[in-house]
Amino acid sequence: MHQLDSESFAKEIGQDSYKGPQTRFSKNCFLQARCCVIANGRDFFEEVLADPAIMPKDMEFEALLKIPSRAYERKTGKKADLRDKLSYETFSNKIGWPSQRSA
Repeated sequence: MHQLDSESFAKEIGQDSYKGPQTRFSKNCFLQARCCVIANGRDFFEEVLADPAIMPKDMEFEALLKIPSRAYERKTGKKADLRDKLSYETFSNKIGWPSQRSA
């Protein structure tokens, strides 16, 4: 998810695509579009990394965000406290957002 967090991918998500730092942009729609890439498997993920233009347009798979904690809780019976060293939140990949560094 972190690798897909960049302007080049955000500009390719369809109606809610990133159009610049001064324009309204739905961080949630972009996050959900990145989930769609991940849900389609490693091969598709690698294809999108190589060519941002094939990023899914106007699609989402938000449910993917709940799978890790639910799987952990189901297996262990304990509440999940899963923290990654890399955030999946939009704009967390500072290298991928040069326009945000100056905004």
